[in-house]
Amino acid sequence: MKSCIIIGAGLTGLIAARELTNHGWEVTVLDKGRGVGGRMATRRIANTRADHGAQYFSVRTPEFRKMVEQLEEADILKAWDLSEAGVEHLRYIGTRGMSSIPKYLAQDLHIELQERATLIEGDESGCRVTTEAGHTFRAHALILTIPAPQALTLLRDSTIALPESERLALEAITYQPCLAVIALLNQPSRIPAPGMQILEKGA
Repeated sequence: MKSCIIIGAGLTGLIAARELTNHGWEVTVLDKGRGVGGRMATRRIANTRADHGAQYFSVRTPEFRKMVEQLEEADILKAWDLSEAGVEHLRYIGTRGMSSIPKYLAQDLHIELQERATLIEGDESGCRVTTEAGHTFRAHALILTIPAPQALTLLRDSTIALPESERLALEAITYQPCLAVIALLNQPSRIPAPGMQILEKGA
């Protein structure tokens, strides 16, 4: 049986793991965190919950749309119509918080949490990943789904030289900073329906 190690238990890593598993692969997912989901994070506060990572996601490929439709049927996510806020492209949110989506996808997968990958080695038979805890995982193939800066650091620490075109492509990826605030209000919010307000630059 073919085997694969996936580093990163965010949405991409979990979907990749499920696809490979469905095609007969033996998959091990490694993640440095205490739970799955990466930036899909939900925190309970008072008698409700708040998403303090990814607030929504969109669908742009037929393959992903098929999976989203399955998750809709399972009542794991739902469409968030933001047309009133001037957003034309449909967004999707978790019905019980964004973290409920990766938790659902993680079912029946072999996931090792709190395992930060520190070294990747390979030979003719496949690859070997060593973690900060000193554990070793072996497989025929490896997939990195962690953010580009983390992937570049891991590859550099493992003395793995990427082809220049691939290295430049990863280095060209940029991330826009943002602030997430969780606030418990003593009165109803003034943010209008549908729950989003887009501010003009400089406002």
